[in-house]
Amino acid sequence: MSKIVKKFPLEEAVNWLIPEPASIQLIMIDGLVYVSIDEDADMSEMPDDFPIETVDLSDNAILHMLRSKSGPSLIINSETVMSIRSKYSPEDEVQAVRESNQEVLSDISDIVAEGALKKDALGMVSPEQ
Repeated sequence: MSKIVKKFPLEEAVNWLIPEPASIQLIMIDGLVYVSIDEDADMSEMPDDFPIETVDLSDNAILHMLRSKSGPSLIINSETVMSIRSKYSPEDEVQAVRESNQEVLSDISDIVAEGALKKDALGMVSPEQ
């Protein structure tokens, strides 16, 4: 199921009625709550005047902030690092770069790509993709 990113004012957070897994809070910043929500989530329980809007993810600054600082992204980043560290030490990585060890570099790149796909699945993707 596809997800999209929406935002609403922090003072409205007490009125948010869409539970997980249909929606996942990403981050609260600058008085706004950003959520990842199923595109077809049932919003009928929400008040008609609830001030929610779709986030313009073509704005690279917002997309970068969500992909680097949101709670789910921090977890994904940590899992990605742990997955790499379970196979390679930092020294192994440096050596792979120095020696252009394509096998190791490709494996690391694949692990990083898996993390990026997890972020994409939360709707944190540029509309151009």
